[in-house]
Amino acid sequence: MSENSTFQTQPESKEIDLIDITGKIFTGIGRGIRSLFAWFKELFLHFYRFTKQHFWILFVLAILGGGSGYFVDRKQDPFFESEMMVETQLVPRAQIVERINSLNLLVRDGNDALLARALNIPVSRAESILSIRADVVQVSADVEQRRADTIIEAIGPQLIRVRVRVSDRTTIEHLESAFVSFIENDPFTQERLAIFRTNNLLMQTAIETEIEQLRAFQRINIQRSPQVLVPGNMPMMVQHEERTYVSEILSLQSRLFNLQRDLALTRPLSVIQPFFAFETPVSRTQVSIMLFALLAVAAGYVVLLIRKNWKHL
Repeated sequence: MSENSTFQTQPESKEIDLIDITGKIFTGIGRGIRSLFAWFKELFLHFYRFTKQHFWILFVLAILGGGSGYFVDRKQDPFFESEMMVETQLVPRAQIVERINSLNLLVRDGNDALLARALNIPVSRAESILSIRADVVQVSADVEQRRADTIIEAIGPQLIRVRVRVSDRTTIEHLESAFVSFIENDPFTQERLAIFRTNNLLMQTAIETEIEQLRAFQRINIQRSPQVLVPGNMPMMVQHEERTYVSEILSLQSRLFNLQRDLALTRPLSVIQPFFAFETPVSRTQVSIMLFALLAVAAGYVVLLIRKNWKHL
């Protein structure tokens, strides 16, 4: 009897109802989202009523702030902005970007004499430069490749964008050649260019030697080829390997012409889009007006809220 009573009093195992737990979790999340939306709605209505109550005060502050932004913008010196795009196949783009951005350190320090010496421009031109920035831009080509009913955007080359800001627009006209000369005369660039030219000339010499050998084998093959008569009593050279020699020579000549073209056209930098000197300076009047108006309205909100809740504080 004691064993049976002991066996009957053991607690039964309970299974975990995952569906019920999942339903409670989603129910709790839904309540939290509804509470959050209700809080945002109440906050929006509170600010709406507060803005409606003090509309004219905030409106006057916005007008005063916008007017202050307009006068501050007018007191600033006008400046001109322009940019150019360049491409390189010899020098790493990061190296060029770093070298050009290093010039901006001279601009910040006001070292106009050293900047003029680096860019080989007059000091008066260097004094008008306000900022220099360079970065790498990934260009997307306009060509679209259709493969397996999907459109794949063709990615174009990586270009280097150089942006300048100057106080005298005539300075922009001299900066394109100045930047190109600055990179081309860099010792690292000259070393990479010398290595490229040496390798190119060595490859040209090797291809020319191979062409001369193929032509010599071709002449030997022609001399050893038998002659037969075809209808019409016209002699014909039977040359089974002649076409092979001709195709190989033409292929090598094509490679040689490409190497010669690359050597003739190779430059450390190729200007894709030059600087353009705009006639009118950059206008930031609208941005200044909106920024100062928003700051004035924000300050008005803070003051009015503090005044309203001063007793509670």
